[in-house]
Amino acid sequence: MARITPARLRKVSTTSSGDTAPASNWGNRGVPKKLREQVLRRDGYRCQLRYDGCIGEATEADHIVNVASLGVARAQAVQPVGLQAVCVPCHRVKTQAERTAGIARHYAQRHRTDEPHPGLL
Repeated sequence: MARITPARLRKVSTTSSGDTAPASNWGNRGVPKKLREQVLRRDGYRCQLRYDGCIGEATEADHIVNVASLGVARAQAVQPVGLQAVCVPCHRVKTQAERTAGIARHYAQRHRTDEPHPGLL
């Protein structure tokens, strides 16, 4: 089976009104290219996180506070002041930490053990 990549999903489809649109939205969820370039230039193409394993050269723009924590739509969270330039290794580390924290938060909300079961009283 062929591996699905963003390049394969970027095929253009024609809508009923005759307009063209990408066949998939996958890969287009991040920071818009113009804004990413603006943030990278502002930060001098230097990684702002500097975690262990940092390569120093920033190629990505990352939300300082992750979008899920903000409680707003992704489109509303794309402002230059809320973004920072990061390198790929640091972005991976930060994203994984945010994911782990989110799962722990979700688990804590769903599995409360404060109260005894009503049938056991």
